Amino acid sequence: MHPGRATDRVREYLEHHPSIRRALALGLVNDAALARRIRTEAGDRLSFEAVAVALRRAERAAPTLDSSGVALSLLSGGITLELRTGYSILRVPDDDPVLSTLLSGPWGRGPRGRPERTVLHVEEGTPNISVALPSESLPRVVRTLPRGIGRTTNDGLALVVLETRGAASDTPGVIAFLSDLLGEHDLVPHMLAAAGARVEFLAADADARRIFDLLHRLRRSPPLAEPVAAAPKGSSAAGLRPDAEGARVSEANDPRTGAEIARQYVAGHPSIADCLAYGVVNVTALARRIGDEVGFGHPEAIEAALRRWKPDRGPASSVEGRVLAVIRDSRIEVRTRVALVTAPPNWELLARLVEVGPTPPTNRRRLFQVLQSPTAVTVLCEEDLVDPVLRAIGPRHTIVADRGLAAVAVHSPEGILETPGVLAFLSGALYRAGLNCLELMSLHLESTFVVRQTDALATFRVLSDLIHPPAAP
Repeated sequence: MHPGRATDRVREYLEHHPSIRRALALGLVNDAALARRIRTEAGDRLSFEAVAVALRRAERAAPTLDSSGVALSLLSGGITLELRTGYSILRVPDDDPVLSTLLSGPWGRGPRGRPERTVLHVEEGTPNISVALPSESLPRVVRTLPRGIGRTTNDGLALVVLETRGAASDTPGVIAFLSDLLGEHDLVPHMLAAAGARVEFLAADADARRIFDLLHRLRRSPPLAEPVAAAPKGSSAAGLRPDAEGARVSEANDPRTGAEIARQYVAGHPSIADCLAYGVVNVTALARRIGDEVGFGHPEAIEAALRRWKPDRGPASSVEGRVLAVIRDSRIEVRTRVALVTAPPNWELLARLVEVGPTPPTNRRRLFQVLQSPTAVTVLCEEDLVDPVLRAIGPRHTIVADRGLAAVAVHSPEGILETPGVLAFLSGALYRAGLNCLELMSLHLESTFVVRQTDALATFRVLSDLIHPPAAP
């Protein structure tokens, strides 16, 4: 029956099918239907029994494969949310005069003169610098740029900042969960950055407000991997359901039919729609879950509608298909001997990173990312820049340098700008492999994972297997 080979095939299949993996963790999969599908697609003459046994093993381990547990555990410890409107992204060509000008240029100041949140990112794959900054600072910064330099701007953005009470010890798991949550609501932020206890999202104003609302609801929602408990008899929550804004609505006042509820739920959960199209859903379990979540007392009506549901998407239009198309067209690059420098929020210190540090050879792309908050500046740069800067700054400044790191960058095609779930796919694989990131940045076409140098090879292998999956023997 080839149990070992079947286990490997099931593991590989689930790794490359995030929608099915999510449904498995939620207990919504029809085991027999999924076993038949895996056996057919594996093309390895595996017996149905071997695949079914391997799938049951994977199902028992599903909670450990799902990142919601670690993420919700961290977020339930207390989070602070902030929404700042009036942001822009400026993109200019990358050269030394421009970078030096940006580092020393005028930046916005918040209350009490504290620096506003700003992100500066030198893109490794293309000769561009991206700066996310308050829109009110944009005209002043543009005036300082060299005359005639080309530039593009993206206005009408807002910044959502999430801070936890403790640093995320499993950053990829947290980011996978949050990115997956956004993907389930078809939200693709322009930027996602995570460092320490802080995660920042930059998105169009309306999308940022939706992201803020989703994160706000996490503080009072049950874990997504567990069924919603039924309200006890006589309680004020009996017969209530959350509406689109998270409020409670009486079922008696809900004019929707079971078919309408099923249709709206599936439309708002792309991974469930994928699994319905694949024919691997336990429809009875899904109907009960939908009824529990919306407070609808007739799950049989929802089940009947789900059984009549006709898939309107093929493999290319599924969430998984779109994600895999972007991933397969990406490329990966590893940069060793990099460092994270944490300093007070003082842009003069950042200018020294360029003024004091060596100029990179013309055939090597520089590595330089800056995340500024009102309390600290985090700089990702070459190790060669750290010692000269520390000597120039002197002991009077509080500055911490973390050396011996590696930056693994994934450069994606422009399709990533419109495809939700790509970052969740990448970071989730790192989480399941037990690999942690000290910093994570996804901006424009590039996603950078900063890890300990000892984890660089393992990180490269995990991401490379997703981008260039090994051929089945």
